[in-house]
Amino acid sequence: MSLKHLSTSIVAVVLTGGMAVSFDVSSQEIQIQNAFDTNYCLHKAGSDSASNGDNVHLWKCDRNNSNSKWYWRQVRYGLGQIELGNTGYCLSKKGRDSASNGDNIHLWDCNSGSISNSFWVPNYEKIHLYNYGNYCLQKQGTYYPRNGDNIHVWNCQSGHYANKEWIIHWY
Repeated sequence: MSLKHLSTSIVAVVLTGGMAVSFDVSSQEIQIQNAFDTNYCLHKAGSDSASNGDNVHLWKCDRNNSNSKWYWRQVRYGLGQIELGNTGYCLSKKGRDSASNGDNIHLWDCNSGSISNSFWVPNYEKIHLYNYGNYCLQKQGTYYPRNGDNIHVWNCQSGHYANKEWIIHWY
């Protein structure tokens, strides 16, 4: 069983109220690919340095590019943060206290204490925002990915489903 499938199984156990199983994959390198075209991955826009507010978009996959290297930081049973390299900055939903279709995804300090915006649950081919489980990562635009397509959250049950589907490769 691959690590991806094991992680998905753990999420399913927790979400169905079954017996909790612990498996630590903290600091595991991952690559998050667009499922429609796996040549495109989540990528931090701009220079190689990271800071609060840096935008996240799609770009051609390149494991050697520091802006495309992500790490899964396990918090508990399938819940975690997605950190850019070892920068201390994680994927986060912009804004506070609620979620709406189109809320932008950017980087924010992983240790800011805001679990509502920066904790994620990978579940099958979708990546759900933990405190707002009905919202998932989605790329903007048409089905066909392009360099620079922005990433935001959208209701998991509506819109273009292909834009919400991701493949997480664990290294």
